Amino acid sequence: MAEEYYLGLGEALLAIAVYCVIMLSVGVYAYKRSKATLEDYFLSERMVGPLIAAFTMVFTLLSGFTFFGMAGLAYTTGLGLPALFGFTLVPTFMIFYFLLAHKYWSLGKKYRCISPGELCENLYGGGKTAKAIRTFVGLVSLLYIVPAILVQLEAMGIAVSTLTGGAIPYAAGVIALALAMVICIVLGGLKGVIWTDFIQGLIMFAIIWIGLIYLVGLHGGLGAIFSQIAPEHLEIPGPFNFYNALAWFSMTFVFSLTYLKPEQIQRIFMLRDPSSLRRTAILVLLVTTLVVVPVGIYGVIGTLYFKFPPFSPECDQVMPLLVLKFMRWYGAPLLLGAIAAIVTSADSFVLTASSLIMRDFIQPLRPGMTEARALLWSKLLVVILVVVGVIEALGPPIAMLAVIKAIADMFVLPLLPLFLLTFYWKGTTKEGALAGAVVTLIVTYWLIAIGGEPWGLVPIPPLNVYPAVYGLISGIVSTVIVSLIFRKIRSRPTQ
Repeated sequence: MAEEYYLGLGEALLAIAVYCVIMLSVGVYAYKRSKATLEDYFLSERMVGPLIAAFTMVFTLLSGFTFFGMAGLAYTTGLGLPALFGFTLVPTFMIFYFLLAHKYWSLGKKYRCISPGELCENLYGGGKTAKAIRTFVGLVSLLYIVPAILVQLEAMGIAVSTLTGGAIPYAAGVIALALAMVICIVLGGLKGVIWTDFIQGLIMFAIIWIGLIYLVGLHGGLGAIFSQIAPEHLEIPGPFNFYNALAWFSMTFVFSLTYLKPEQIQRIFMLRDPSSLRRTAILVLLVTTLVVVPVGIYGVIGTLYFKFPPFSPECDQVMPLLVLKFMRWYGAPLLLGAIAAIVTSADSFVLTASSLIMRDFIQPLRPGMTEARALLWSKLLVVILVVVGVIEALGPPIAMLAVIKAIADMFVLPLLPLFLLTFYWKGTTKEGALAGAVVTLIVTYWLIAIGGEPWGLVPIPPLNVYPAVYGLISGIVSTVIVSLIFRKIRSRPTQ
């Protein structure tokens, strides 16, 4: 960014200090109200209400993409993003939420599950195959979530260093914010995470809307702004035909995977009652829309002032550039909001990863482990995960880490046929569920390799859809075929 758009050192230090105080205060407050059990540490005793749940779900999902990538995407592709959310993603979200969420919650409560893998094992009544499904689900969940942790830790340092023009070094930003985060998680567990997510969500919400209202006022209103913007940025499919029918379908499909992600499944486990499920769904849709729409508007306003190559990294700086260009006094709140956006995802990923390792790997191997020892090890795992992540973030950059993260997101794909067919087809067997999950993964990544494009975003004949769609179709078919075979074998009379 040009020098005139950097934050001053004093402003940046103030924003970071305020943020760290908030994190540490909430961690201490949550610690004083916590119980020494895994269910409290990872799920807040399953007593979370809809408002807190909605905020932690939304802001865990959106992360730093809210302040950087989302506005940059709107800068390049226009207001199709808010339209996509409003007309397609909202109804799709409702369908998947109500197909899966009630089952997650009721069965999770019945079996006292903390991890998705536990739920799978209990659904199939134990045994070697059920345990293999639990291990498989735990493994793919970790393969999805570990790259997400690394990306968020790197994003902390990048946000601080970039917005201050290097006045605060990258390493200092990573270490300071990671330290505050890990103390909050260790002390407060999920209570600390979701309460900070709520506070951080409010901060982000206020900063986005206050800044936009001021910015729109400076330009004489939305009508005056839109009259100056190129028409293709206000239409569908937008510049570069980005929101064409195939892309629309594919983005809707990818978003529908949100509630297969382990951190989101745990946020359904933690709800206190069935009515909270319905209220949470409504609030999630409302909060998401009220974030996506204004951020999209920031992006298209940026087209009036900045000329960046389409889809370039510079595009992601549009929102902070606009704020610093027209509202220099708003720099510290901007940084505070950006930090909040990143940490709301990072803390959730770290805590979920700790729970996966403990519940799906350590405790099955050490069934006699006491609750107190398991809790201690869970907290140590949080520290280990963050320390390892910080060491990686401070070392030589991993080439194509963003691509690795995008590919890792596909690791949750096998959970869709596994859960949907298990919940809604009584003919599903444990062997069929495991086979379908494995086939989904193999076909998806094989086709990504064939497509030669690591993001998995190259349509492949004959249906001209993304590899993930073929993977899911193959997984569902495999689950059905293998389940029918094993049901046939078991129905034979014994000699």
